[in-house]
Order: sequence, then structure tokens, then C-alpha cells
Amino acid sequence: MSSQSNVDVGSAPKKNNCATHLVALTSSSGLPIFTRKKGDGEPLSFSTIGSLYGMFTFGKSANATLEVTKSPDGKAIVWKEYADSVLLILCAENASTEEMNKVLELTFSAIVLRVGLREIKEPRNLELLKRELKNIYPLIDRILGLVHEVEKSNPSTDVHGLLECALYEENQVLQAYLETHVENMASMYGCVMLHGRVAVATPSWWTLTPIERLLLALATQYDTPSVARDLPVFLPDKSPDVPYRLVMSQLMPGVEICTLCGPTPELPEVEAIVNFNWKNCSEVLKGVVDFKSVPDSLVLDTHLMGLLLVNVEDSKYVLCNEPNTEAGSKNNGPPVAHRTNILKTFYSTAAPVLQQQAFSGTRETDLMDPIEAFWSSEFYKCHAIVSGANQLFILLPSMIPRHLASAISRQTLQVLLSEKMFCW
Repeated sequence: MSSQSNVDVGSAPKKNNCATHLVALTSSSGLPIFTRKKGDGEPLSFSTIGSLYGMFTFGKSANATLEVTKSPDGKAIVWKEYADSVLLILCAENASTEEMNKVLELTFSAIVLRVGLREIKEPRNLELLKRELKNIYPLIDRILGLVHEVEKSNPSTDVHGLLECALYEENQVLQAYLETHVENMASMYGCVMLHGRVAVATPSWWTLTPIERLLLALATQYDTPSVARDLPVFLPDKSPDVPYRLVMSQLMPGVEICTLCGPTPELPEVEAIVNFNWKNCSEVLKGVVDFKSVPDSLVLDTHLMGLLLVNVEDSKYVLCNEPNTEAGSKNNGPPVAHRTNILKTFYSTAAPVLQQQAFSGTRETDLMDPIEAFWSSEFYKCHAIVSGANQLFILLPSMIPRHLASAISRQTLQVLLSEKMFCW
């Protein structure tokens, strides 16, 4: 018998009615390093920033750490000091403390990725540091989107700081090409990205921390594509003081190879390696033009209107809001763009409950004895299932009964995990 948890996730994502603010200050003097704002509203005034800094330092002087304050209307402020050098302050609305702390952790890691930990602890020149960090403003703004999602026609598919992956039909072939490429680059760390999603990666790439993998994947999206280019990066956990080179090579629009290297090979040699290793790969990549996170070749239930597959061990996910092109119109479901928000909201509310139940149990979950969650509205139903390290969240028409939703979840998860070609 399965263990079920009925989780009420609400009818729709909450929209932020005010701006989300992120402030970075020096811990010792409160001098601004940068401020970022997402959404409508005025920027924080210098006096407001000074007051927020003063509240934190007052508590610190009394051997107390100010972490978070909340108002009854859903607004919250979170403070977090890093390396005794940088104070980050985040002001947001309708976001959990866990989500806000995740944003601060990702932001500080992005700073380290760009300039290294030593430069943060002992900055040679504050103005130089501020100019250097301007290069990662697009990355920081992307991170802010984790707590400031506004409803729009093309919502972000970012999910709570996880790495977005792709189930591509030719992943096994891509894996073989990648292994050869990385070996010729004298490296062990590499991945192939399809439209910003990781399709395959080397075993060593997966040994990087989840935050390192996520930031490296995002960093590739804010640089001008070319046959070969590189970017110095400090890995926040593995190498915070000594930089690697993140070498990026575009095979075709939407297809990127990323490799972590040392000083060699130089870019002209990288181009030669790419041309040699991938010259016969055009046939394999022909499906990338009409790429979907979940390929049409998979036989999935026709009622399925959206799915989110999460692996909690590797902190990665696959999201598809149109696994069946006919499902939405046939079942009168929500618009395709809105399905992304529904799945993300269901995940953010149900996942902590499901994970808590999985950890508190004395058995390991599997498809024969899973942990499940179910929620229903007038227009659609959501169902979730946990099996081992994998969590599946699906969106179905409102007419589907609970027992059938559970069966569809099990069947879908079994199909996704049985396709070894995906390298999931």
C-alpha cells in the first residue's frame, strides 16, 4: 500500500506586487558593492540601505545574528554575512526563508566564481572589484528570478536553484563524443548543453557541487557564442583561490560544449580539437532544431499536460510543459505557458513535505511502494510521486480521478527511468 500525502498547493502562483531587492555591502564599513532590483518599484534609497546595515551590525555588536524579519503581508528581509567580508541583504515578497537563503548562497557563489575568495576577503581595490562584478549582473538577475517570478507569456523554467537537464534521444552517442573530446582537451570535466540545458556530462563533472554545476551552466548563457572562447572561473568549493578556464565551443546554434581546463590548450588548438572530434556529429544533432526537453518518441499517457522530473541527489531536473501536443487542446487544459508556473508552484509546496516523509520513513521508496501527493482544482489536477532519489510532478485534466492520476504517475516515471539512452 502506498503512503499518500494530500498537499494543498493553492490555485495559482503568487505574484510579486513589489520589487525584489538584493544589496551587497562590505561587512566592515557598509560600503555598497552592488545593488540589484527585479520588478516594479523604486530602488532602495541610500538611507534605507544604511538602516538595514545598521540593524545587522547592532545585533552583531551584541553577539546576536540578525537573520530574517517578516511582515504579516508576506514581505521578508534576509541578512547573510559571508567570509567576514561581504554582507548580502535580500528583500522579497511571497518567498520562503529557504528560497531567499538559497538566492543569497547562489549570489555569493557567483561572486566567488568571478573574482575568487581571496579577492573578496582582501580586496585590493573596491572600485576595481565593483567593476569586475558588473560582468555577472545578468547572472545575478537570473538568480533573483528564483524568488521574483511574475506571470508572463514565457515564464522562466528555473526551479529552486536546480540544474536543468534535457532528455535527448541521442544522449548515449553524445556521451561517447564528449568523452573523446574531454580526453583530447586534457581534462576530466565536460558537458554538452542543448539550448541551455545539460544533455550529458562526464562522471567528473557530476562530482562538482550542485551550485558549481548550476553556475557554470548559467555562465555559458551570458557570453557571446563562438567556435571557441574561454572564461576564468573560480570554483566556490573545489578551487576558490586558483582559477580554472571554462572553455566553451558552439557546434551549432543551441549546442554548446563546456570543458574545465588549465592554461592549455590555447583557443586556436581548441578550435582544431572541436573540428576534429565533432566533424561527424551533424547527423546526431539534427533534431536539436525542434528540440524539446522530453522527446516526442516517448510513449506517454495522452492525458499528460506537463511534467517535472527531479533528481534530489544530483540536484537536477527536466521540465516539459507540452509532452503531448494534443493534450492541452483535447482536454481543455491551462495554456502551455501557464503550465510551467503550475508545476513550479506544486513542486515548491509539495516537495519539502514529500522529502520530509521520505527521510522520516524506515524504508526506501520505489515504484511498488512510493510516497505520493495529490492536489485538485476546478481546471486541472496535480500528482506527485517519490521513488528513491527521483520525484515526478505531473499536470493532468481535472476530470482524471485520483487512482488514475497515481497510475499515470507511476507509468510515466517508469518510462522516463527505463530509457537508458537519456543518461539520467
